[in-house]
Amino acid sequence: MSITPTYPGVYIQELPSPVHAIAGVATSIGAFVGYTARGIDNRAEEIFSFGDFERLFGGLAPDSEVSYAVQQFFGNGGTQAYVVRTPRHGAKPAQVVFNGLTFNALSSGTWADGQLVLDADLNGVGGSDATAFNLTVTNLVDGTVETFPNVSLNNTLKNYIVAVVNDVDNGSQLVNVQVAGSPASAPVVTGVVGAAVTIFGVDSTLGGTTALGGTVALTANQTAVVGTGTTFLTALQVGQWVEFASDATHQYQIGQIVDNLHMSLATPFLGTTTGSTTVTAANVVATSASGNDFGVLMSVTSPSTPPAPLPVNIRVFSNNSPLPQTVAGLAAQLQRAINTVLAVQMPLASVTCSVAGTGANQVRVNALLPNIPDAVISFAAPTSPTLTDTSAVLGLSSPSTTNVAHYALGTGNGTGTGWGGSQTSSTAGSDGTGLPATADLIGDQALFTGL
Repeated sequence: MSITPTYPGVYIQELPSPVHAIAGVATSIGAFVGYTARGIDNRAEEIFSFGDFERLFGGLAPDSEVSYAVQQFFGNGGTQAYVVRTPRHGAKPAQVVFNGLTFNALSSGTWADGQLVLDADLNGVGGSDATAFNLTVTNLVDGTVETFPNVSLNNTLKNYIVAVVNDVDNGSQLVNVQVAGSPASAPVVTGVVGAAVTIFGVDSTLGGTTALGGTVALTANQTAVVGTGTTFLTALQVGQWVEFASDATHQYQIGQIVDNLHMSLATPFLGTTTGSTTVTAANVVATSASGNDFGVLMSVTSPSTPPAPLPVNIRVFSNNSPLPQTVAGLAAQLQRAINTVLAVQMPLASVTCSVAGTGANQVRVNALLPNIPDAVISFAAPTSPTLTDTSAVLGLSSPSTTNVAHYALGTGNGTGTGWGGSQTSSTAGSDGTGLPATADLIGDQALFTGL
């Protein structure tokens, strides 16, 4: 440090030495380059145990000398290593193309064929970006799920799908993506998205309606309902849906019942103020004059020949059973009904039913059928004489969109081969012709391969 002289004399100033000591570095870090059973191609991965190697690269494999070397390294006291997977000579990754998007598996080979699936949905996606959607990547082999909410196909935005998914640190560890051109819209939502439904419509179709005695007064943009000669406590229940004669274009759910003359709606009244109108309630119990239960027929349109045991009849509602009072409840009931049948007749198959994120009260059905992850599901009137058709009232017989259940890599199915839905193509991966050659191990610096 500098000094400040205050009187004549000799001052000593120490200067930092220009010689810097050499810092010690670890000398026991292993580096392995070669073929492994699975793992991201040509990317160095840091591992701290053989368990890490098993998780990332698949563990021991008869044709992988590297796997045994890594096992011996940690078995003899090694604590840290880097592994670079070099794919087999000529190996190719599985691929799927839809909506101008090309997804490739980060790990080449046939292992990913039909085992890596992608889903697109619009749940919670808002704003003015018509190309925004949610992307989910699932590895069916080990159950790994990656979610990328609100990604965009607009390359000027920070949530551009290429920047998000292809990020080495925070992006996908299963796939990468390329975008052709400038798509004007988001990919079609996977699965079947039914036509818009109303709970009043579902309940009134399956259970009928009841006209309430007396009249009610309503005020525009208010929730209060004041009755005259009404019996709200005995005729209605909270959560039930009603319609008013003065506003037949809207239906309302009951939020609270105070007494026989006073109740409130869950949402404000959208009609004009009226001092006297009548009420019609949708019944909350499914009732069939014939005594039948209510159901649908589930099958597929792609492949063209449904796999056994499809098509199957699904009983969605039993006669005299309570009806859901929300679209989410409706989707949950449909999911339970379908999965109950599939568990017995088609083990390993399952469906997930939810409310489509379109804001239009639509039921969305995603199915996972064994060996056909990109099947196109369909619904129609049941063939069983003991079931009354509910496919139309659920919006499933003429759905809003019908797409592959999942965009799947490596299945060979696509619109170019007559497959239904919006999956353009799905190219199988290749295991190549043999173990990596010397040139594969050395790699190409410009392509970031090998060493």
